[in-house]
Amino acid sequence: MYDISRRLGPDELKKQSRNIGKNELIQIVAEYSDHFVGILNDARQFVYINEAYFKNNAHLADLIGYRPGEVFKCIHSEEHSAGCGNSESCRFCYAGNTILQTIFKDEKVINQGRMLVTLDNRISAVDFEVKTVPFRMENERFILFFLTDTSRIKQSELIERAFFHDVLNSSNVLTSLVSISKISSEYIENADRIIESSITDIIEQIYFFKKLKNSEAGTFHPDFEVIDLLEEIEALVNTVKNTSWVEGIELELSTAGLGEELKTDRIIFRRIILNLLKNAFEASRPGDEVKLAIYLRDDYIEIHVNNPAVMPEEVRMQVFQRSFSTKGEGRGIGTYSIKLFTENFLKGRVAFTSEEGRGTTFVLTLPRQ
Repeated sequence: MYDISRRLGPDELKKQSRNIGKNELIQIVAEYSDHFVGILNDARQFVYINEAYFKNNAHLADLIGYRPGEVFKCIHSEEHSAGCGNSESCRFCYAGNTILQTIFKDEKVINQGRMLVTLDNRISAVDFEVKTVPFRMENERFILFFLTDTSRIKQSELIERAFFHDVLNSSNVLTSLVSISKISSEYIENADRIIESSITDIIEQIYFFKKLKNSEAGTFHPDFEVIDLLEEIEALVNTVKNTSWVEGIELELSTAGLGEELKTDRIIFRRIILNLLKNAFEASRPGDEVKLAIYLRDDYIEIHVNNPAVMPEEVRMQVFQRSFSTKGEGRGIGTYSIKLFTENFLKGRVAFTSEEGRGTTFVLTLPRQ
């Protein structure tokens, strides 16, 4: 039976690496590729990595013996003491499962996948194509591992689809409101306020997607300002109550007499809360209740968003991955953007629990200043 946690020791690794390094054909294939090329042993450890991919890495030899998630700094690679491939999330890893399929079936495998990585202490999403090819040398099994980064293409396509999806939806709602108000504003209570709120929402969506695109390009800088937390939350609740998500679903707001200021990027903060609420409502059924609660701690605030539904395991393990969604094509940017902005730029954290009897709760933690 294959032992997924097994690793070879330094002496065996050196021997394998030395033998692989003598193969001129492998060196030619690797060094003339613009993409990542590596050789894995049957313990899924690299014994060779092409230098062309890591042009500025002076310590390439230190990566020998590492596994793919450890080389690329996958956020799950250190969750288990045995390293890459051993955490609960690893069971749904595209790269890891591609390697295992090649090991078990002794055949070439090609897959598309994604991972969240940590670069320069910031979370980043990577989309890729991975190809694994088995071969033998001196009676030992090895895997030729090709990885092509397709992030720019995928990122551009995803943001574009999400942008048009969200903005067009909001624009259609606004058009309906304006049409009805032309007939008689009596059909809609506070029609002018609702229309104004819809216009503001569309403008904020445009700014948000611009900020998201800049954050992926590495050119984003948050626009910090002091906001009245209770005022913003109440405004967001009123916005949500006028959407189609909430039909038949109750929203309970608990602020415990909150009257606190928060220094944050206002547009990013609003979109994070709206995304959390939208996800909660879309996961709920008529008759359910979504709960939004805010707690003040010593030097930070916690915002809890709860709904009674429980996520399937596959969803729990991939919920923050960019482009992963249960809602169809062009979705999957909401929870990813929440994690991206909260942890990279707002100096906070986002986590969740999902269990029977308690439902799903996302917890957003932000510093007060």
